[in-house]
Amino acid sequence: MRSGALVGALALAVAACAAPRPAAPPPAMAQTPPPPPPAPANIVVIASEAVERPEVDSLSKVRVFVDGKEVGETSPGLSSETKRWEGRVPAGNQPVRFERWVMRRISDWTLEASIPERFVRIDETRSTTLTLRFFEDGRRYEVTRSP
Repeated sequence: MRSGALVGALALAVAACAAPRPAAPPPAMAQTPPPPPPAPANIVVIASEAVERPEVDSLSKVRVFVDGKEVGETSPGLSSETKRWEGRVPAGNQPVRFERWVMRRISDWTLEASIPERFVRIDETRSTTLTLRFFEDGRRYEVTRSP
C-alpha cells in the first residue's frame, strides 16, 4: 500500500509538472503621454458678399494663401452668407493672398477674384482676424484687420 501511495504521489507530481502554467504577465511598458492639444488659431478669415438680388446668390468660398502656399479655405456657402476659416500660420509679417471661387454650374468652381498679396502681421499668442467684404459680384472688395 505504501508503494501505491508513493506511486500516486509521484504521478501527481509528474502531472503538476506537465500541466500548462499561466503565462507570465508582459513587462510593464512605459506609457506615452497623449499628444498635446493643437495650438489655438492665430488667424481667422471672415468673408461675406453684398448680393444685389436673390437670383444671383450662388455658392462661393474663399481660399487662403500664406507665403505662396494654400493654408485653408472657408466652407462653401451662399455668397450672401458669412463664411469663416480659422488656422495657425507662422508668426511675423506674412504675405497673405485670397481667392474667391464661385460655383455657377454644378461641380464647376470658377476663380472669380484674386486679391493681391499683402503683408499682414500675425501674432504667435493672439488671433488676427481678416474680414473680406466683396461687392459688385466680387469686382470690388475690402479687407480689414483686427486687432
